[in-house]
Amino acid sequence: MITYPQGTYLLIFTQLWERFSFYGMRTLLVLFMIQQLQYDNAAAIGIYALYATLVNLGGLVGGYCGDRILGLRTAVFFGGILIGIGHLCLTLESQPLLIYLGLSFIIVGSAFFVANLKALFGFLFSVGDKRRDSGYTLYYTGINCGGFIAAIACGFVAQMYGWNAGFGLAALGMFLGLCLLYKSRHLLLNKGDAPEGISVYKKGICVAGSLLMVFACMLLLQSYELVTPILSPLGILMVGYILYGLRNHAAFKRILSLCGFIGLFVLFFMVEDLMGSLLIIFCENKVNRLIGGIEIPSTALVAMNPLTVIVFGTLFTLVVSRFSTQQAQGMLKTNSIAFVLLGTAFGFLAFGTQFTADAGLVPLSYVLLSFMLIAFGELFIAPTLYSYCSSTTPLALQGQMMGLLTVGRSYASLLSGMLGQAVVNTQTQGESNLFAITAIVSIAIAGCLALIYVVNRWRKVFA
Repeated sequence: MITYPQGTYLLIFTQLWERFSFYGMRTLLVLFMIQQLQYDNAAAIGIYALYATLVNLGGLVGGYCGDRILGLRTAVFFGGILIGIGHLCLTLESQPLLIYLGLSFIIVGSAFFVANLKALFGFLFSVGDKRRDSGYTLYYTGINCGGFIAAIACGFVAQMYGWNAGFGLAALGMFLGLCLLYKSRHLLLNKGDAPEGISVYKKGICVAGSLLMVFACMLLLQSYELVTPILSPLGILMVGYILYGLRNHAAFKRILSLCGFIGLFVLFFMVEDLMGSLLIIFCENKVNRLIGGIEIPSTALVAMNPLTVIVFGTLFTLVVSRFSTQQAQGMLKTNSIAFVLLGTAFGFLAFGTQFTADAGLVPLSYVLLSFMLIAFGELFIAPTLYSYCSSTTPLALQGQMMGLLTVGRSYASLLSGMLGQAVVNTQTQGESNLFAITAIVSIAIAGCLALIYVVNRWRKVFA
């Protein structure tokens, strides 16, 4: 049995409750905007995608503030408080202005919370610690425990007691996580302290600036149609600027390798993020959700994804630990497997849509199996990348590199939203074509990665 460093389970449970709040709100948001606020499908997907993009895009700034000004632990606490305030705003009267305000608080809070907690988790392991891979897989399993509970609980509460009650339950999850972290903070053994010599004045500017960003995010969300096309080139320029600044760093080659795997991560989650937008609408309208005469909420179907991670996460911890994912060759193998699973999942969805040709409904089994395969793919690509990032990056750049990973996650959401909007604006065959094309492209990517792995291994053997 693997024994993990002190504080490991504390951070996992803290992240679990933050993910409970995030996924609880995520499963409701698109349907809430369509059914309660009367937005059309394309508008709801567009706002959701921009929100999800900004949630992660701020991770680079949050990681920088955690590294250089507040310290990782303080940044996590501050971010959690802002997230909790955001969820409370969503529980109030369903007015668009309050919805935008609540989403904006969550965006800025997540910028501080997510990237810095991931980096803080990596600080618990020493350089070369073989437990790092399995530790991040366990961490990812904890995230999905929160996602599974949220998808079931918040979905049913919203169905029975109204949308605001569902959002309120998500807020409760965030505050529970913060209370747990504060009460047991001694287990972190003072890791993630603020740098020495940082004045209270600088910290105050950081806090005040983050509050101003809340109102900036409100304006961005309200102008999502104008903002979305601008963000794509802006992200490329941002990453290019960071890499240019690190061009003379001793670890530059390792950072470039990391960026390549972040690119694959973006492609995978561009498709996976459809579960919060296009696929949840698909489940609501085109899937037979009756089991024994009882109609299952579409939000509950999304729970198959985190449930799979929970059930099989421990097994995958043992499997992934054999791939040596702290090295690039091991990452090539795990990424190849992830894209095979993704392609197979969308192959099942493409086949299932054939049942809708005569106004029929897709059998539930096709959707559940597809969501399960996507979850298997996540276990091969996400926790391994966290581990690779943590082990590859110098300690002084941990927060920023985790922030760069989070930026990649944000652009996956942005591209996913653009893809979802394009599909809902087409005829019925748009979904079927998307599923089929995704399956083919994913298998092709897996084949290319496998070929690169074989070539690299051949070169080492015969060098």
